[in-house]
Amino acid sequence: MFEDDEETSNHAPPPSDAFENAPNLRSLSLAAPSGDLKFSFDLEFPFSQLFDLAITNAPADYLVRVCQEASNLTRLTIAMNSMSSHFLAMPLCTLSCLKSLVAYDFSTPDYYGSLGSPSLPVIEPSCRIGTLLAKFSCPILNEITIHTFPQLPESDYPSFKNDIVSFFARSPLITRIDLDVRLNYDDSNILLDILEYCPSLEQLKINHQGVFTATLFERLTYNTAATELPLCPRLRVFDGGHHHKPVSVPALVNMVASRWHVADDAPVARLQSLTMTFDDADCAAQLGEFAAEGLKLTLHKPRNKQEMKMGLSLGRADSASGSNSEGNGPSEQGGCT
Repeated sequence: MFEDDEETSNHAPPPSDAFENAPNLRSLSLAAPSGDLKFSFDLEFPFSQLFDLAITNAPADYLVRVCQEASNLTRLTIAMNSMSSHFLAMPLCTLSCLKSLVAYDFSTPDYYGSLGSPSLPVIEPSCRIGTLLAKFSCPILNEITIHTFPQLPESDYPSFKNDIVSFFARSPLITRIDLDVRLNYDDSNILLDILEYCPSLEQLKINHQGVFTATLFERLTYNTAATELPLCPRLRVFDGGHHHKPVSVPALVNMVASRWHVADDAPVARLQSLTMTFDDADCAAQLGEFAAEGLKLTLHKPRNKQEMKMGLSLGRADSASGSNSEGNGPSEQGGCT
């Protein structure tokens, strides 16, 4: 048996390059053991030739270093397990080909306690998703999903909001947003600030308390007499998820009406699908009229989460089939189911 001398045993093994020569590799998924902060991402890969990359349970600085090499990515899925204070000094990473980004952070404030203290100071989990996105610029990004489990303390909110909004300001071509951010207090401005930078947005799905205010719906309302277009003029799908805070019902109905009764040549797209949570029979009846004309409508009741699904048809009925697959107008044979 041979024993390593002391000098050799104190040095980490060199990175493995077993996968470095893989000319046909285009998609890669890397995952550390769940909750293992000491997992070593020392494998060398030809990141520059990848189109699709998923990295789970990795330190944030590793994510950015890899993305700086992976300049041809079109789809990226990332989930962090740690973020050291050294991460703040890293330069901006531009992903000029990226079209789809999924970012998760499901750790909790007790996450580190069960693993022992990391060797470097850490940034609180509640801030990290914004801090991570602040390091990325994605000029042609089309789709983004952001899910974060930890609740955000109010004291950390200004920096979080600035990081998130600045990311969207660098991504003006986004057409689809899926945003699930947990706050332990209400703020109605973050979504408005994000949507200011999303003129191409077509689908919005959001699960975030406190954002569905009259101001939001008024900014989304199409007014034919106004000189300026509403926010997100191409919006077709609005999904408010299981939202349990009060909704400004009159403003919501006005917004839907303005986006449903639009001419075919209008500069605003016709709304095709609406999902909301509230308990207002009058409003449900008013929205049901649009569903009878073809709007796809899903209403969740906040107490028992009972769903009312209405109007599955999206298009104007034609003489042959009673539907129009292009969805260019209200259906004449809509209804509630």
